[in-house]
Amino acid sequence: LKRSAATALVDGDDGIGHLVMTYCTNLAIELARESGVGWVGARNSNHAGAAGIYAEMPVAHGMVGIYAAVSTINNMAPWGGAEALLGTNPIAIGIPAGKEAPVVLDIATSVSSFGNIRRYAIDGTPIPEGWVVHSKTGLPITDARKATEGVLLPIGGHKGAGLALVIGLLGGILNGAAFGSDVVDFMGPGTEPTNTGQFVIALDVARFIAPDVFA
Repeated sequence: LKRSAATALVDGDDGIGHLVMTYCTNLAIELARESGVGWVGARNSNHAGAAGIYAEMPVAHGMVGIYAAVSTINNMAPWGGAEALLGTNPIAIGIPAGKEAPVVLDIATSVSSFGNIRRYAIDGTPIPEGWVVHSKTGLPITDARKATEGVLLPIGGHKGAGLALVIGLLGGILNGAAFGSDVVDFMGPGTEPTNTGQFVIALDVARFIAPDVFA
């Protein structure tokens, strides 16, 4: 939709998130080759799988990669609240290390991802206290099958909630994508687009320091 020397905005046309973000990441790499940095935002996308994939793609080109997304379901509350208005909005960073394996951080902004809680539910295993609290009582939920009756807790208290919030603003609002109460639950009937928002950044290491020295 828009493109400048170092930025672009992509409309995913409600396509598969993996396809949309692969396109966006390759575009960010292309922009970074020319300008040193490329920031590409997406709207009308969908869930794109593991965040680390897109953070690591620029690494092969001697670049740092940063990826973040607005989750396709809200299951976390703003700090101190009980209403699920935030997702477990993930962030991932990939950093090249020469011949060694790259440094890749891929985390949810909640103590546990919701996918992990689903695995506990399938196995019938109790989840630890401190992962989910009941929306009405504030008491811990340890039965993974009842997790939807509560909200997931953020990493680091208010810090994780704040991080989820700003990822939502930069990945959602900035791109014209869904955020807060506008998020469409991807586990729902599927009758309307999710308008998922994401962004990816590629940063050319060589613009700062010789890549071999950095590695």
